[in-house]
Amino acid sequence: MINLRPDCLVFELSTGEQVPCSAEELALELVLGPGVTLDPEVIRNAAAAVLHYFKAELGRHSVSVVEFTAALRQALQRLGFTVREPAPSPSPTAPHHNTPAEVDLSRLQEVARGGELEFFQSLRTDLFERLRSEPGMIVYRGLRGCAKGLCSARRWNDRCQQASDQIVDYLRDCLRLQTQEGNRCVICVL
Repeated sequence: MINLRPDCLVFELSTGEQVPCSAEELALELVLGPGVTLDPEVIRNAAAAVLHYFKAELGRHSVSVVEFTAALRQALQRLGFTVREPAPSPSPTAPHHNTPAEVDLSRLQEVARGGELEFFQSLRTDLFERLRSEPGMIVYRGLRGCAKGLCSARRWNDRCQQASDQIVDYLRDCLRLQTQEGNRCVICVL
């Protein structure tokens, strides 16, 4: 079995598929939206509490998105926030298609022969093309190998960590641009 990062859970989608994802990232995607004024730090703390509840208190590493959402709502209510039930709309975590779109970051990095600049340009193009088909989730795999490849490093070092963080931040920024236009999608980077 593959060990998950400490801040991750395996989320069971309504299709039965299981996808590992950061609890904090999913919480931010579920709670933040147009017209929501909650402080992201409050959401991060509530997500950490829910993560602790499932992992430490219940001993679970796999939960459904519905269970996680209910626990997050309850945690925010206990912190004194009024959390309304979402209006009936497609869930941001439920894919419109049966399986989430998957992308191999290492392959994107290998194809981009112009280095970092060409890699980030092709990453953005790939993301926007996939978002046009309105998937509920996009899974980017191979982050570690991609970061090492961009840095031409054999072993993981501080520069690789910076490249890894830069890739994740870039995907977040690109996704924020798209969510402002009404496109809803969850991105997992593994």
